[in-house]
Amino acid sequence: MIDLKCVRVGFLVGWVVVLLLALWAPAANAQSMTRVTFDDGQIVVPPKIVEAAKKEGEVRIRSSLTPEDFAIFVKPFQKKVPFLRVRNTKADGRARFGKTITEFRHGRIIADIVSGISGGIPNMIKYDMFTDLSDLSVFQVYDDAAKDKKGRWIARWMPGWGIAYRTDRVSKDEIRTWEDLLNPKWGDRIATANKPHLLPHIMWAVLGPERTKAFLKRFFANKKLQLRKEGSGTVVTLLAAGEYDVLFTGLDREARRYADKGAPVAWTFPEGPYFGPMAGSLMIVKGSPRTNAAKLFLSYWNSKEGQIAQFKSNRSTPAHPELRRNPKFVQFPKEQIGRKIVTPSRVKLLAGLKDTQKYWKKLWLGD
Repeated sequence: MIDLKCVRVGFLVGWVVVLLLALWAPAANAQSMTRVTFDDGQIVVPPKIVEAAKKEGEVRIRSSLTPEDFAIFVKPFQKKVPFLRVRNTKADGRARFGKTITEFRHGRIIADIVSGISGGIPNMIKYDMFTDLSDLSVFQVYDDAAKDKKGRWIARWMPGWGIAYRTDRVSKDEIRTWEDLLNPKWGDRIATANKPHLLPHIMWAVLGPERTKAFLKRFFANKKLQLRKEGSGTVVTLLAAGEYDVLFTGLDREARRYADKGAPVAWTFPEGPYFGPMAGSLMIVKGSPRTNAAKLFLSYWNSKEGQIAQFKSNRSTPAHPELRRNPKFVQFPKEQIGRKIVTPSRVKLLAGLKDTQKYWKKLWLGD
C-alpha cells in the first residue's frame, strides 16, 4: 500500500528544495561575478558591466599619450583587471576627433574611448556620437567644471595654458600683463603656436570678443613674430632649445617637463583672474561593440588611482576634484593656486569657437 501521507510530505519537501535553489541561484551567481572597485571601494563598477567587459575582451583608445607614458599609466589597471586587453593609439588632434568623426559617419567604430576631443565636440554633438556616462559612479564624483551635465564627456586632465619663457633671457616682471606681450622689443624673440582653440579661445570667452580681438590685432602687428605650426609639446621644446624666448601659448606640463631636466624654462600667467582651463575631455563612441570594456576603463581613468597614475606618466594635472588644486599635482602652483579663477562654461566656449578660429586665421594669414 502507498502511504499517501508520505507522498504528500515528499512533494512538499521537493517544492521547498526547488524554491530554495531558485532563491539561492541568483545570489550565488552574483557572488561569482567579478567585483571591480577603485579608490578603496569609493568607485564601484557594476558587476554586469564587468562581466560584459570580460566577454568583449579589449578596449581601444585613441589619445595623445605616448606608448611609454601609456605603459606607466595603464600598469595599475592591468594588475587589478588582467582579463581586459587595453590598446592605445597615439594620435594628434585632427586624428583623434577628425578621424573618429569620419569613421562614425561611415558606420565604422575603431576607437572606443577618444581623448582630447574639445575641437571636435560641436560636430560630435551634431552627429550624436556620445555614449551616456552618467550611469557610472565615477561620473557622479566630478563637478560641472570637469564634466558635461548631459553625460556626454568627462575631463581627463586640466591643462594650464599660459606663457612659457626662458628664465635666462627674460624676467617674469617683463611679462606680468597681457600688454607686456605687445612690447615691440620682443621682435622675433616671441612666438605663438597656431592653437586658436586653446588660450585665445578661452580669452574670447572670458574677456569678450572685442577686447580679445583688440589684443590679438596688436599682438600680430609684430611683423617679426614667429608663427609656429608645431604641436603643443614641440613648441616648448623649441623654446628650451633657444629658438625664441617667450611663447604664447605655452602648456604648463611641457614647461615643467623641461624645468625638471634643468632647462632654463618656466611658465606664468599674466596678472588678473586666472582663466580656468578648458579641460581635456574623454568620451565613449556611441554604438561601440566594446562599450562595457570602455566604461570599465573609463572608471579607472577618472578615479583618483587612475588620475595619479596619469600624473606619474606625463605630469598631467588631474581633473579629479580632490586632486586638481593640490599643489603636489599642479605644475607651477605659485602661478595658479590662490588666484581668482574664472572658468567659462563649455557651452559659452563652444558658442564662440568658430568666431575665434575665423579671426585668428585672418591674422595668421596676414589679411
